[in-house]
Amino acid sequence: MSHEHIELRDSPIAGRGVFATRHIKAGEVVFTAHPDDIKYEIDAVYAMPPDQRDAILYYTWQCGPTTLCLDGGIGRYQNHSCDPNTWWINEDTTVARRDIAAGEEVTCDYGAFMMSVPYDMPCNCGAANCRGRITHRDYLDSRFQRTHGDHVPPYIRDAINAAKLSVQTDLDVKA
Repeated sequence: MSHEHIELRDSPIAGRGVFATRHIKAGEVVFTAHPDDIKYEIDAVYAMPPDQRDAILYYTWQCGPTTLCLDGGIGRYQNHSCDPNTWWINEDTTVARRDIAAGEEVTCDYGAFMMSVPYDMPCNCGAANCRGRITHRDYLDSRFQRTHGDHVPPYIRDAINAAKLSVQTDLDVKA
């Protein structure tokens, strides 16, 4: 489900995007999963014919360690920014990270929720802190982790913690 004051428009970032039609205050809920969102197991998506698989991968967001969700509304058109104006507060809700002005594109950081589907694409966000590329492993970067803190879904937080534990274990073994 989407904030009542957003709409779909052409985007300077990529294709179509989601834009605020009025001021949205920091902390306001912008998107939340809807019970009617269609869920796909990632393995099942990869078993589909290429055209169907590619369409699903393009418009879905990762909503669990092995699950993709298709937003039935305009949320599927939310574009990436390395300096997003929304972030996660739990496994299925994003809020405004800061105030969002009327007319501003509402963005998210794909690295904050996409980890199980391999991807690597150029970034066109134009943010001062633009990473230049977006990948399914961005959540492992320490700068990303400092920026987002706990504002990622639980499965991303678990993956970050597992990676840190693995690094610490490797260091302990070498010591």
